[in-house]
Amino acid sequence: MTRIVSYPHLAHYGVAFRPIAAMLGDVLSPPPMTRRTLELGAANSPEAACLPFKLTLGNFIESLEAGADLLLQAGGGCRLGYYGEVQEQILRDIGYHDFELLSITTANAGSLRALARTFKRTNRRLTYRAMTRAVALADRKLQLLDGTLDAARRLHAHALDHDGFERVVQAFARDLDAAEDTTAAEQVAARYDGLLREAAPQMIPDVLRVGVVGEFYVAVEPFVNHGLDRTLAQFGAEVHRPVTLKAVLDLDFGGAEHMRRLLDDAAPFLRFEVGTDGTKAVAHANRFQRAGFDGVVHLRPFGCIPEVNVLPAMQRLSRERAFPILSLSLDTQASDVGVRTRVEAFCDMLRLRRAAQPGG
Repeated sequence: MTRIVSYPHLAHYGVAFRPIAAMLGDVLSPPPMTRRTLELGAANSPEAACLPFKLTLGNFIESLEAGADLLLQAGGGCRLGYYGEVQEQILRDIGYHDFELLSITTANAGSLRALARTFKRTNRRLTYRAMTRAVALADRKLQLLDGTLDAARRLHAHALDHDGFERVVQAFARDLDAAEDTTAAEQVAARYDGLLREAAPQMIPDVLRVGVVGEFYVAVEPFVNHGLDRTLAQFGAEVHRPVTLKAVLDLDFGGAEHMRRLLDDAAPFLRFEVGTDGTKAVAHANRFQRAGFDGVVHLRPFGCIPEVNVLPAMQRLSRERAFPILSLSLDTQASDVGVRTRVEAFCDMLRLRRAAQPGG
């Protein structure tokens, strides 16, 4: 019997997840995140669990309601490494029994052969050749997705019609998702590179440059960060966000040398690895300060231990380098209005600060 496969919703990254999930069965795209998703997850999670835990659990409940019987989860470097086991037990405790949850980690999917062994336990008909083609397509789509969206975040502040610009971005994600091979995917990316530049035809000279750093999930998922990228663009700020799925995978498979480079960039404010995305947050913020950016927004889920651990380093960087850093802690009580108000005030402050500088 063909399995019905689903996975947590995460911004536009379903484009890259789908070829992987399709190796195991028919793909059921997770429903878009809504307030109901959050409420379902929060109602069935431990109170102290972080926001990504609650939302991914809510995703799983909605996918099971829609008929999924195989759920994919990815492990991580903090409590995320235990998400799969804990969430599976919660789902069974609340009455879902006819499903399998497969956690994909560097331990069972750190190489193509390891991934093949893991997946063949679920789909014995999967061939190594078919798997390598699917992984290659997913990897190429991920590269094109992150590269094009990175350019879009920088261009958005220059768009005269923000809604029209976002429609181009949404159309790009849909067309890239529909591409059946790497050649078609590259053609989609090339076409939309031109369309995005047409949607922002005139580069506005006085836009702010703002970096966005912090925990991966809250940084990339607009439902969680309340549309931060769009809000910054509306207030005239180019968004530079090095937090992407490709960057996470590069770190996971980059080894100790990659971490040493991050710690070099984080010095003198952080000397030791703190886990998950905390080290990267300080390293990226320090890079942005040295590059002359106007400021940084630091995003973290409420209670995220690695991101809380780096707050003193971020505060020291801000104080000693006179560099504005807006820290946003996001939980189930955060709202669009609250985030928008703080971001608007932050951008106003950045403009006043720039105007007060010599030559401003």
